[in-house]
Amino acid sequence: MAVITKITTQKKNTERFNVYIDQGAGEEYAFSVDADILIAYKLNKGMTIDAKEMTTILHDDAIKKGFNQALRFLSFRMRSQQEIADLLKKQEYSEEAIAAILQKLAQYGYVNDEEFAKMLVRTKKNTSNKGPVIISRELLQKGVSERIVQVALSEYSWQEQVDTAAAFAEKKAAQTKGQSQHERKNKVMLQLLQKGFSKEVINEAMTAVDFEMSHSEEREALIKQATKAHKRYKKFSGMQYTMKMKQHLYGKGFPIALIEEVLNSGVIDQ
Repeated sequence: MAVITKITTQKKNTERFNVYIDQGAGEEYAFSVDADILIAYKLNKGMTIDAKEMTTILHDDAIKKGFNQALRFLSFRMRSQQEIADLLKKQEYSEEAIAAILQKLAQYGYVNDEEFAKMLVRTKKNTSNKGPVIISRELLQKGVSERIVQVALSEYSWQEQVDTAAAFAEKKAAQTKGQSQHERKNKVMLQLLQKGFSKEVINEAMTAVDFEMSHSEEREALIKQATKAHKRYKKFSGMQYTMKMKQHLYGKGFPIALIEEVLNSGVIDQ
């Protein structure tokens, strides 16, 4: 059993108080508490307190302190429960305290994984080129359950996915003029897969994008690729050189007839 001998306000935080006690060996610092905890437990000079009561007080104070830290964390943007739990773990709060803090945050409506997930889906669809696969992966990494992720993805309709994918494809198609029509299309489709769109969405989006090239445009693109390939294969000669060039350019998606036309024209110096 100890007696509270003094309670002082902290200099750097007037909402926290230092509590001193005497256990028979003179006055010593015991712990610090938030103003609300001080009032709730009616702590005052001369009050007796035992070890069990101190443990309870410190537990409640940790919850109060962690709750305030979580609110500061949430002031920047919405967070998932797992994100908040991870922050509190780094601050060395106990599992019991973290559970209590999360419960309190949920009671006040400060954390809600379903609302968080829906908000993130809406933000990503409006501000990025990401598809639902990438977005769902990001949500799962933030600790959101698979069930909630699927609910949240309803915020990203099929048509919105197609429109986003088509806009991305159109932009990329315009940047790949120096490649064959086939390669341009395949590259864009691969990029859309990497962005997290399904094959079904990609196929639908691609129908809205014009990848057609005129004969002269594709010929110009072939010459550009052939010039690069020539630097690699010029050490070969005759039939071996021709086969190497044809294989390379055919692999780039150019039609064999156009390849032979360009190689036979002499426009590429051997």
